[in-house]
Amino acid sequence: MIVLPDGDFLHFRRISRGGGYADAVYQHSETSSRFYGALTSWTGNGWETRLADGSRIRFPESYNAQNMARGAPTQILEPNGNTVLLIRDAQRNLKEIRTSEGHWIKLLYDDQARVVRAEDHEQHWVTYGYNTDGMLVDVKHSDGSARRYSYVGDLLTWVRDETGRVLIHNWYRNSRVVRQDYSNGDTYRIDYHVTGNNHYADDATVVLSTGSIRSFRTDASVAQSLKLP
Repeated sequence: MIVLPDGDFLHFRRISRGGGYADAVYQHSETSSRFYGALTSWTGNGWETRLADGSRIRFPESYNAQNMARGAPTQILEPNGNTVLLIRDAQRNLKEIRTSEGHWIKLLYDDQARVVRAEDHEQHWVTYGYNTDGMLVDVKHSDGSARRYSYVGDLLTWVRDETGRVLIHNWYRNSRVVRQDYSNGDTYRIDYHVTGNNHYADDATVVLSTGSIRSFRTDASVAQSLKLP
């Protein structure tokens, strides 16, 4: 499995003979994403995933890992020859992203392994603040702009800027967004066609402020874990 940043995962089926790891080759063929046709194999001291576009992602050996971060990637090699290093601390938190062109982003964490500051090679920075429930409540940028987030439980209800102006107000029913009000006066209403297991929607219909209606298929962007019976 490769777990993506949004929590979804990609299954790689073994296509080589044998039962050991050293001669194992795995391939992903279940989605039409950029990972379609990707191959994962052992390199001698870790794993490498080769994508159809020529990109390669390198992962460390993590047989005795206690969490998923221990198996997180350490290097991305792009088809054009550029390299992205993913430098991690002893706890496997990502502390720096560095490119072969000299660009970088550095990350600082609190004692709960949450990012509290990011800074790049041009001295731009962003800070992050959290409430007692661990929800993101403040984002402040070096240019003075900011975002403040309010919740009911774990549901995001308000987004405000650095002046307190409301940017988005979300309304919910059964923990699903059914209405969004924006600072320019626009209002969107959302209806869902929910699947049999009631965990996700196959499609959504959005009614715009103008009264026009748009429909969207949503099941393709739903995490596979939610689609299980």
